[in-house]
Amino acid sequence: MCNKIKILSITNHLKNICEYHPTYNLTFGEYYLNFPVYNFLIGVGLVLSFLYVINQSKKYCKELIGTKFIIITLASLLIGFLSASLINVFLFNTKISNIAKVGMTFYGGFVGLLFFLIISRMTFKNYIQIWNICIPTIPLTHAFGRIGCFFAGCCYGRYIELFNIQFRIPTQIISSIFLFILFFFLHKIKSTYKILLYLILYSLFRFMIEFFRGDIRSNFYNSFLSISQYISIVIFILSLIILAFIFLYKGKLILRRTL
Repeated sequence: MCNKIKILSITNHLKNICEYHPTYNLTFGEYYLNFPVYNFLIGVGLVLSFLYVINQSKKYCKELIGTKFIIITLASLLIGFLSASLINVFLFNTKISNIAKVGMTFYGGFVGLLFFLIISRMTFKNYIQIWNICIPTIPLTHAFGRIGCFFAGCCYGRYIELFNIQFRIPTQIISSIFLFILFFFLHKIKSTYKILLYLILYSLFRFMIEFFRGDIRSNFYNSFLSISQYISIVIFILSLIILAFIFLYKGKLILRRTL
């Protein structure tokens, strides 16, 4: 009897996970296949990101191809996915047992990013070079994730009317396009501060796109702005301050050398 209860409990938990990330029906005549597009696209993003890092590391930093880096990356991903889910449990004031139902918040996954930055800083000598190689993979994976959101029916936009036609703003697709552009920009640009550029540009975009979201947003004490917008403001300001401090510090060093 106990074994049956345990099996039912595990089955229900897996069912809840599948319900949050709905499947997409691929029709073949009278037959159809339930395909988990959201999970598949996240996987595609992660695989392409991994291949990108390998390709870049062969050119610029062979230190990345090693056991230490793989362990740190996997640990960061695990922490990121867990924190992204746990933050939603807090925001929607639900039980921890409902973690599979509430989904994930992207900014919550930044805990994994912070872990990666700290541990890689402590582990590798060429940590800035490693950051610059890895940072573009964040918007790359995120872009595929937003396409997954489109198929899953989450993170959708508000209704608008244009030429007497009412439709939702495709915020997922708009976000995905921006993230692909951001990936190519970070890949091409020759800068030591890609992490700061990423944080500034993404936080600015996220702040703006939130106004067009139509799904249930968790607001801060019923204010006009969402929690994601407040987080975007903090990230944007802090990143600008750090960037300004770096340039001021560099300017002082150059001035001392000339004197």
